Amino acid sequence: MHRCLKILEIVDAVCVHLNSPDPLLLSSRHLSAVARTCTTFSGPALDHLWSVAPLEQLLIYCMPSDLWALERFNDFETIYSCGPGYVYKTWLPSEALSGLSVSLPKGLFQNPQTLTWKHEEAEFHHIKLFLRPTLTDISIGLPSLSAVSLLSTLAAECPKIATVYIDSSASHYTPHISDFIQEVQSPERVSVYSLTQDVLEHLSRLPTLLSLGLQTLPPTLQASPAQETNGFTSLSTLLLGHPGIRPTTELLGLCSAAPLTKFRASFVGFVTATEMHELFVAMAAGFSHPTLQHLCLDTGNGEQESDPATLPIPHHFLRPLLSFNNLALLSVVAPVGFDLDNDAVSDVARALPHIVTFKLLARFLTETPRTTLGCLHSFAQYCPQLESLSIALDATNAPTVDLDRRSQSDILHQGLRVLNVANSPISNAISVARFLSLVFPKIRSLVTQREYSNNDEDDEEVMLEHAVAIAHHKCWKEVDALLPHVLGIREEGRALERAESAA
Repeated sequence: MHRCLKILEIVDAVCVHLNSPDPLLLSSRHLSAVARTCTTFSGPALDHLWSVAPLEQLLIYCMPSDLWALERFNDFETIYSCGPGYVYKTWLPSEALSGLSVSLPKGLFQNPQTLTWKHEEAEFHHIKLFLRPTLTDISIGLPSLSAVSLLSTLAAECPKIATVYIDSSASHYTPHISDFIQEVQSPERVSVYSLTQDVLEHLSRLPTLLSLGLQTLPPTLQASPAQETNGFTSLSTLLLGHPGIRPTTELLGLCSAAPLTKFRASFVGFVTATEMHELFVAMAAGFSHPTLQHLCLDTGNGEQESDPATLPIPHHFLRPLLSFNNLALLSVVAPVGFDLDNDAVSDVARALPHIVTFKLLARFLTETPRTTLGCLHSFAQYCPQLESLSIALDATNAPTVDLDRRSQSDILHQGLRVLNVANSPISNAISVARFLSLVFPKIRSLVTQREYSNNDEDDEEVMLEHAVAIAHHKCWKEVDALLPHVLGIREEGRALERAESAA
């Protein structure tokens, strides 16, 4: 045997490669074969085999062979219970759990690490059968208050828990879930519906926390006098489902240079430009500027366009976001969009040299954008890695295309594949297609905000109410259809020029 295979890290890497989650690769058979090869591979391969072994299948195979019927369908094994009315797919039937509660040996499954439990109320208490001190990852659904009461047992019997996912949207469970999270000794990844303020402050002081996911936040979240200014020192991912924007801004007040790589939030209720700006300022103050790579903010679907206080976000309100110059994804959807001109877009593009996906859109576009097709030059010039661009612009007057490609070589962009123009106004499909084919010759998909609303055209009221938007959508789809032909003509011209130069 080669000497490198005596290095445990290399042997473990081989087992990780074989331990693919794809069932078509039959990784368990490969690992089983490796485990029987020699003593060097036996231990690591068995560890990986047991780490992914489906608990329900192991238990079923321990039962009498005549209790289950094994059928084969499309080369996959499906096990059917012989009991009345039960079809086994992923979860053990109730009778099996009841039987195991009186017969399962305590020494069985001594080293489990991950437990996923989504049983209904009548079966939830059977989770105690599988709680072991070695568990590190717990994923559970809470069907009732009686199930919530078992959380204290879980914390006591599983002291090594690092990853917690609790699926429950009942807000009255929040105090119980918060008490449980506070009992977890070294949480690394926490995803729950909500937490109380004192537990959020507690988590902000823990150096172990890497990821936090919450659906809602307390209505008011003010840092207590005892709260340290340096919070969430290891947090890399913060995902907020549907909080209010003010509690979110207050939560960021607990951060101080948090090394986030990903931040996502989708806000409910009324959101003003001033509130968005306050959030941007809190982000710039609370997050590490070099580390943030993914930023996604959405204002939701509330009917806000009729409120007089709803105004486009001025371009200078975006300046705090431009300090995150390593962003690969920036997606911000504001109620009525952004008040930008071409110069402002140039400043934004210049500040984001690593951007791959860029999206600044309005939930409701109420005014003609001040940005024009000419703003696309800035993305072509300053964002070489850009692949997807979503922005509203005025395309009624396309820039004149200089047929001399040499003068345009500095803005030719080979990376952009997707362009989302939302509800952008447009008048001449041919001139727009000519311009886009020159700046973004690799573009493959052009979409609008009405991309998936074609069925609405069967409704006469919808046709009348959105007649202008529908007309713009149709014109952009003409551009989409023209682009391959225009690109083909340009490529033929380039080929002809190369042939003439060679001659």
